[in-house]
Amino acid sequence: MKLTIPFPPSANHIWREGRGRTFRSTEYKTFVQHVGWLWLQAVPPLWSQTERYAVAIELIYDSNRRYDVDNRVKPILDALTKAGAWKDDSQVDAILVVRGEIDKDRPRAQVTIEKLKRRGFLRQLKYVLSVIKRFFAGSCDDDRASGRPLDPDMPADAG
Repeated sequence: MKLTIPFPPSANHIWREGRGRTFRSTEYKTFVQHVGWLWLQAVPPLWSQTERYAVAIELIYDSNRRYDVDNRVKPILDALTKAGAWKDDSQVDAILVVRGEIDKDRPRAQVTIEKLKRRGFLRQLKYVLSVIKRFFAGSCDDDRASGRPLDPDMPADAG
């Protein structure tokens, strides 16, 4: 299941304080509502909320400004929980988060959700790695074909 959602607010911006109380920010509530509508439009008819899941997230930001990718995960998982992707985000067993390319006109997050089969740890790990491989299939193949290293800090002739 693939879903394109707005670029998420930072986990640091979920909560606000005022008049002696703590409440969810307008930015966060708007994000959660938007993700909910997008989920309802995209969800397959027989989607089950009782599985175990792996989630891959590509964050596509609008500038080179520094941000922590881990601060964007909680708002995404919370919004998908509220939308009905699963009953509780504790059902997510694997998370991959990648800083994507810059798109000044359309910052967003590309979210891929895979149902996991119940298996032993090593078989589960192998399966999650295959999900990651599929997630990167296009960009990795292009880099190998061009002779460019997968790691930009590694010289092209290294390993």
